[in-house]
Amino acid sequence: MSSTLLEQTRSNHEEIERLERLVVQDLQTEPSSSKDRLVQGHRVRNTIQSIMRTTEKLVETYEDKDGAREDEIAALGGHTATGINVYSAFYDRLKEIREYHRKYPSGPLVDASADYEALLKVEPVISFSGEEGAGRYLDLHDLYNQYINSKFGERVEYSVYLDVFSQPEKISRKLKFSRQYKKYMEALLDYLVNFFQRTEPLQDLDKMLSKVETDFEEQFAEGKVVGWENHGQENELIPSQHSVIDLDYYTTAEELIDVGPEKLKEALGALGLKVGGTLQQRAERLFLTKDTPLEKLDKKHFAKTQPNGKQNGDAKATQETDSAKQIALTEAKVKKLCSLLDETIERTKQNVVKKQALTYEEMEEEREGEEERAEIREYHRKYPSGPLVDASADYEALLKVEPVISFSGEEGAGRYLDLHDLYNQYINSKFGERVEYSVYLDVFSQPEKIPRKLKFSRQYKKYMEALLDYLVNFFQRTEPLQDLDKMLSKVETDFEEQFADGKVVGWENHGQENELIPSQHSVIDLDYYITAEELIEVGPEKLKEALGALGLKVGGTLQQRAERLFLTKDTPLEKLDKKHFAKPIVKQNGDAKATQEPDSGKQIALTEAKVKKLCSLLDETIVRTKQNIVKKQALTYEEMEEEREGEEERAEEESDDEEGDFYNPLKLPMGWDGKPIPYWLYKLHGLGQKFECEICGNSVYMGRRAFERHFKEFQHQHGMRCLGIPNTKNFNEITSIEEAKELWKKIQERQGVNKWRPELEEEYEDREGNIYNKKTYSDLQRQGLI
Repeated sequence: MSSTLLEQTRSNHEEIERLERLVVQDLQTEPSSSKDRLVQGHRVRNTIQSIMRTTEKLVETYEDKDGAREDEIAALGGHTATGINVYSAFYDRLKEIREYHRKYPSGPLVDASADYEALLKVEPVISFSGEEGAGRYLDLHDLYNQYINSKFGERVEYSVYLDVFSQPEKISRKLKFSRQYKKYMEALLDYLVNFFQRTEPLQDLDKMLSKVETDFEEQFAEGKVVGWENHGQENELIPSQHSVIDLDYYTTAEELIDVGPEKLKEALGALGLKVGGTLQQRAERLFLTKDTPLEKLDKKHFAKTQPNGKQNGDAKATQETDSAKQIALTEAKVKKLCSLLDETIERTKQNVVKKQALTYEEMEEEREGEEERAEIREYHRKYPSGPLVDASADYEALLKVEPVISFSGEEGAGRYLDLHDLYNQYINSKFGERVEYSVYLDVFSQPEKIPRKLKFSRQYKKYMEALLDYLVNFFQRTEPLQDLDKMLSKVETDFEEQFADGKVVGWENHGQENELIPSQHSVIDLDYYITAEELIEVGPEKLKEALGALGLKVGGTLQQRAERLFLTKDTPLEKLDKKHFAKPIVKQNGDAKATQEPDSGKQIALTEAKVKKLCSLLDETIVRTKQNIVKKQALTYEEMEEEREGEEERAEEESDDEEGDFYNPLKLPMGWDGKPIPYWLYKLHGLGQKFECEICGNSVYMGRRAFERHFKEFQHQHGMRCLGIPNTKNFNEITSIEEAKELWKKIQERQGVNKWRPELEEEYEDREGNIYNKKTYSDLQRQGLI
């Protein structure tokens, strides 16, 4: 059905309209990244090019150079060679339609809109090098290498080159006529044009460069092109362009001799100069043209008469002017493109400077990071409508998880300590005393009160380790957010210093005055014996073994052995008389023994320090435990049962209150029962009024009563103390710092006192509510009366 020209025309118009709608639809979508913007631009450009191609077809159809369209229109109107026959034309057209449907009876219904919608998802292939970073930076490394390895360039860093490549006017004009410079500028222009077309596909670059050429023609004719002013009039710096030999590569005439006589002859002939003479003369004659234009050469150097030579010089100057014009035009286009790519050039400089400051490892990390970000962007581009997972719901579920925390019945969910096992160890040991459990709660945190000589038994070590383990475990269960390891580490650090200085309470000068330390290697524990006579009962063998272990004499009667061994109970080996030792070297054994004993004592002292630290952290819990024990001792069994049941009921009520969700749209404060207070009570107390106090650090107090009460509270008192002003009744209702300072200044002036006397004017209050000045309060407190 699309065989006729009119049908093709209609189809082309429809395609143009669809493509125009497609462009509008694509541009209405805001790209999320620079890459998406680039892809969108190229996609729109390709669509516009398709519109232009289709439009060219329509223009060609409407021009109707072969008259086919006119004939087809005439045929539709029934105009034939024999005359007008409308019915014949109608039936011919109907026959054509029937024939078409007979050949294609079940042709599929094509939805053209679906094909055009698919174009919105097309991603044009845009090639960028790794250095260009998807069009964000320029990659001028090849051009940079040409620049630094040429005569017109300089040996500079790549970052410096990015500043100078867009300023060709700074290069000397006489260096611009070499083929090397021409090739460099053409390559630079080609790269910039290609890069601009890839990064700005919707810009009409041809139109911009056409305007550059138009402006350039006017400026060049007037000699106003920067770097090419008055070109053609002062062309003394322009070397010969038609010389077979490029004289830029030679600095003296002697160097030209190496090219040979034939080359020199050919070069001189091309310039219209004499080709005779020796090789040296030819080289000197040709070298004159490097810095001297042909117009200013002496006539004797030319092969023909001066008029002909003059004509050759004029033709030469014309050719050189045309060549210079072409170079200047290329420079103008390069500068125009550099101005269009100004932001990209600046971004490239920053990227190069940044890379120069990075190590190889840092560059690798950054590259990997960019690749990961690119993968993430690519994923979200492919799956823009992926399901949104609400992770907050999973985390909120964690708030409802109740970890299992095991407490014994005595511990009361972490409110009290359960030290009954340790209490039994204490009262059944030699270092402990037979005391009540309530008394034990006072003394277990004071290991320094136990005599040092009783601390070296294994029983005491095991007791202290068990006590430390329990306290650590209890603290971790009741204070899970505290960093106990850090606290104990600090205890160890402080302990090392104090123990070295002999300042640990209960272990002063340990190792120097160890007269209270019993022998640890004695076979017999002397703590169980009060007199030497009791030791006789252990027998001679045991006594002999114990004396030998200490390096003492093992001879003598049973009585002498017992007395000799009993001496070591209260006297250190170092202070024993030499006559009791079996050998003189025993003194050294005693020294080794004394070294081991301080080490063992140090470990025990460290355990005690940790226990005391934990007891200070659990001070409130210990006090609460004492109160609970004393209270229980005063109750009968029935009263204890009633109290336990009451606690369970209160716990259930608290649980119900916590689970209840009260309707409180007015944000009323909660009462003692955990429910919002009545609205009339809220208004009665003025809890809707806000009072701000600058002295308290801009704290806000709800209601008049809370505001008046805060003047006697610590926060306000501390703020007044920081200002150096006494917190007296004169300053009630004063909340501004400036007002408080001004009032204090007036009071000082009125009293004639320039400085506040805290010992007389600062007020202190005891527990009974009595008010004293600082001096009186300090004196009474020292005497223990308050």
